[in-house]
Amino acid sequence: AQLSALLPPKERRALVLIDPPFESGDEFAQITQALAAALRRFDSGVYAVWYPIKRQRDIDLWHARIAASLDRPTLAAELWLHPRDSAVGLNGSGLLVVNPPWQFAPRFADAQRWLLARLAREAGAREGIVTVS
Repeated sequence: AQLSALLPPKERRALVLIDPPFESGDEFAQITQALAAALRRFDSGVYAVWYPIKRQRDIDLWHARIAASLDRPTLAAELWLHPRDSAVGLNGSGLLVVNPPWQFAPRFADAQRWLLARLAREAGAREGIVTVS
């Protein structure tokens, strides 16, 4: 809700971190709409959205919607501590980055490998960065 009030910044450069509570069923749709509106106001901003991974099918669908609605380079960096569709509830988390900075993917991949080595407790734990659009 604050994006429209705060964008664009005077500096014309910014990293916008979005950390939704994920308490309602339509938050992925709300995030997609908010990103599209923010990019109309401030197309050169870097937007990072944290999200939970509960069911991989839902994440794949959201990534497809992002790719269809945002005409911007977008990456998703994910860390799974349980298999992607495990019934444990929270299987991992991701960071969707719109307009990622130069060299973001290889540098963030190093951080992910470091985290995975320290947090993984079962065979299904993985990390990865995918191009969304």
